[in-house]
Amino acid sequence: MTKNQTQTSNSEVYPQDTEQIILEAAYEEFLEKGYDGAKMMSIARRAGVAHSMLHYYFRSKEKLFLEIIHSHALKYIYPQIQASCDSNCSLRDVILKLRRSQFELMKKDPRLPVFILTQVLVHEDLCQMIVDFIYELSDHDFPEVNKRFKEAISAGEIINITLPELMLFLISVEASTFSAVEPMKQIQSLPPKVIDRLLEERHSSNSKFILETLLLH
Repeated sequence: MTKNQTQTSNSEVYPQDTEQIILEAAYEEFLEKGYDGAKMMSIARRAGVAHSMLHYYFRSKEKLFLEIIHSHALKYIYPQIQASCDSNCSLRDVILKLRRSQFELMKKDPRLPVFILTQVLVHEDLCQMIVDFIYELSDHDFPEVNKRFKEAISAGEIINITLPELMLFLISVEASTFSAVEPMKQIQSLPPKVIDRLLEERHSSNSKFILETLLLH
């Protein structure tokens, strides 16, 4: 066995990047079929691994889904928020930077905002699962971010809202923007440059509404 392979208990040989292959397969499965429609057996087939390997790495569909949230979204978004807080940006700028990172994430895959609107935000258990996960992650990994928001609430700079609640609020606005604009690409055959301009215009126009909703002064 080479150093690029790992041995399972039943003598099957898989590459060391099996975990990432499973995550990519699960990402596609969830976006195509929704959370409830996604099946572990189907994900295993997409990844080209035995069903037992999914349970070896992730134990359950819930844990697999949360790992996708972490690997595809939070690892991309949180460092930018952390950098904003560390650089003493205004709270207004922190919120706008968070919006921009979410915007760029959704822009990479037009299916993502549709999934958020049709699955996450209307699925109470799924939404709560993500909120709890973000709470846990932010408490343990990003204490300075939480501290910044708590101080802002105490100082009357922002409404009484937690970081996970803030992220879900911003995500819902961003997802609505994409869901309203992206279909025009197929229906009206608009070129990508026009779609990008429309998305940027909606992104900018929503900023005033968001800031007026969140900031108290």
